[in-house]
Amino acid sequence: MTYDDITLSTLAGLSAWEKEINRLAGKTEIWSLHSEDKPYTLTFSDDVSEVKAKTAESNVIDIPVEENTMEIPMDTIIELTALGLNNVILGKFPLNEAKSLILHSDTELTATLSSKQAWYLATINYTWQDKIDLAKKI
Repeated sequence: MTYDDITLSTLAGLSAWEKEINRLAGKTEIWSLHSEDKPYTLTFSDDVSEVKAKTAESNVIDIPVEENTMEIPMDTIIELTALGLNNVILGKFPLNEAKSLILHSDTELTATLSSKQAWYLATINYTWQDKIDLAKKI
């Protein structure tokens, strides 16, 4: 194999990877939570003091929790992280249980939705950073 063959095969390989990443990380529909006219609530099974929520636009917002209950904002929420005292992570909720009233975290923490109508099928457009992260995983 000559130097030119190696270069061409490497460029062809890179091109194939880029095409696959663009195909996988273009846009998708995922389940999310949001409130409409009246706020829906989420009640946690343990002492949660604050929630960090990732929106469909990849922003992270802080949501206060009172008596283990939070109001779901009008933003489209795609991921929740429940925090305890001193910002200790109690559990992450990937929100992959569409239409269920009981949500399960990656720990034993659960949360109960006030209404199934809080579920929303959101269209997500992935950014270049999402594509880079996906490429690192492949």
